[in-house]
Amino acid sequence: MTPDPILLILLTASACGTVLAIKARDIMRDPDNGMHRASALFVGAILATMMIWLESDAIDQHTHIQTLGILLSDLTAMLAVCASQIWFVYLTTPTEIARRRTPLCCAGFIGVVVVVVALFAEFPPTSANDARYRYLFICYVFVSGVAAVVFGFRYAALTAKPWLRMGFRVIALGGIAVIARLAFLGYVLVTADLGHPPRPIYVIVDGLLTVTGLLIVIIGMALPSAGEFLEVMLHAYRCHRADRRLSALNQHLTSATGTTSAVPLPIGREWNPLRDAEFRLCRRVVDIRDAQLALRGYADPRARQLATERSDALGLPDHERGPMIEAAVIAAAIRAKQAGEPPQHNTTMTLLAENGSTDTLLEEASWLEHVGRALRSSEIVRPNVEV
Repeated sequence: MTPDPILLILLTASACGTVLAIKARDIMRDPDNGMHRASALFVGAILATMMIWLESDAIDQHTHIQTLGILLSDLTAMLAVCASQIWFVYLTTPTEIARRRTPLCCAGFIGVVVVVVALFAEFPPTSANDARYRYLFICYVFVSGVAAVVFGFRYAALTAKPWLRMGFRVIALGGIAVIARLAFLGYVLVTADLGHPPRPIYVIVDGLLTVTGLLIVIIGMALPSAGEFLEVMLHAYRCHRADRRLSALNQHLTSATGTTSAVPLPIGREWNPLRDAEFRLCRRVVDIRDAQLALRGYADPRARQLATERSDALGLPDHERGPMIEAAVIAAAIRAKQAGEPPQHNTTMTLLAENGSTDTLLEEASWLEHVGRALRSSEIVRPNVEV
């Protein structure tokens, strides 16, 4: 074989290695999940298919058997198809039913392999283009390719998880590419039977269609797990960034009130950026809120009213109005406390009045970040405090 699509083959091999690592992690987390094992088998078989296909000429020369390398590559490709069938069984049926149907998929694969080997021995091919067994190979892979397209689009419409929905759609597109490759392979076989020798370009087209389809399917299978991992990393990064941006506000409030952290850091545990970023941000928000509670006795309702009037006069938009009003109240409360004035107002009143939409930790951190920025730069509170 002339390895014309070598770059795509190497890219597919790299993708297989990455996905195998992801699937190995999934198997370790949930060893009883047959879907993870089937997907790992699928990716491993695809990797074996690519490597054997790449070295098919060397295999033929070493064994002195024509097209043996192509035969072995086709067999590993059918093993990948069997693994995909098992994956779809676990996807579409309960676990107990899937465990009973899995042996049927394996038995069908073994039966097809026996027939393929018998055809290869009975009609020894001189090239891949006159191999009788490849018609059976096309039929076996075609059925699974159609199932991949149908199941992919169907379950993409049913799931509410965005990464899983995207993965199903990519798998369906990969199934379409595989079917296109099978159609081209069938065309080459039929034209060879009719006495038309294949053109050199056929090898390149077949290689490109094969590797492209498999690469798309592998990416589709990796998207759900990889997407969730990327979301975890992105969430940790956002928490770390918000924690860093709130450090100035936290330091200013805690130094003004003399409060200390109510949530101590864990002792004897290394800091993990993925695991502890949200914890540290939560700790930072709690410390800021505790400092605000310590200032609530100094919160003068007149300061809030004056800040509201001044923000209305400036025509501030809603997303800036609330943080600036709260910053003005905080500045006035800190000034009253630092001046030695005793708490004079209702100590049950919370300092926070216009908190905007803070349904999540990151939203609350974003709100406090705007408050901290207003404390430093707002025209309303600049005369009262310097952070």
